[in-house]
Amino acid sequence: MVALNEKVTWDQIEIRLKTLSLPEKTMQLKKIKGGNYLVDDTYNATPKGFEAAFRYLYLFKGKKKIVVTPGIIELGEESGNVHKKIGQLLARFADYIVLTSDDFIDEIREGMGNSRNKLVLIKDSNQIKRLLSENDEKYAILLEGRIPLKVYQVLTLLK
Repeated sequence: MVALNEKVTWDQIEIRLKTLSLPEKTMQLKKIKGGNYLVDDTYNATPKGFEAAFRYLYLFKGKKKIVVTPGIIELGEESGNVHKKIGQLLARFADYIVLTSDDFIDEIREGMGNSRNKLVLIKDSNQIKRLLSENDEKYAILLEGRIPLKVYQVLTLLK
C-alpha cells in the first residue's frame, strides 16, 4: 500500500517482491525428508504472527499439519487469554500439536476444547524425532516461537 501511495506501478512492485527475502527464522520454508516441509518461524512470536503462521500452514493441502511450539512468552496479564485463543486456532488449523514447555498447557488445552487430544507435551528432542520418523504420513511442520535449541536442531536436520 505504501508503494502504491508513492505511485509505484504493480509491475515494479512484482519485480521487487521476487527479490524480497525475509530475516532468518521468519517463515522460512524448508523441504525435508519424504517430500515433507518445515516452516521455521522461531525468531519471534506474537499473537498476530502466530495466527498468520497457522493460516499459512493450512495452505499445505494433503499434508498433516504439525505445530511445534512452547507458546508465547512475555505477554504479561494477557497471557492466559492469548493462549486460549491460540488453543482455538490450533484446534482449527493443526492436526497435531507438540508443546515443548508446559508453561501454557492449561490455557491452550482450554482453548482447544474437544480437540485437546491433538496436543502432546514433549520436551525431549529425540522423542519428537521418533514421533515424526515413525509416521508414514506426509506432513508440514510449523516451528513457532522460541523452541529449545536441541529440538530446533533435530527438526531442521530432518532430511
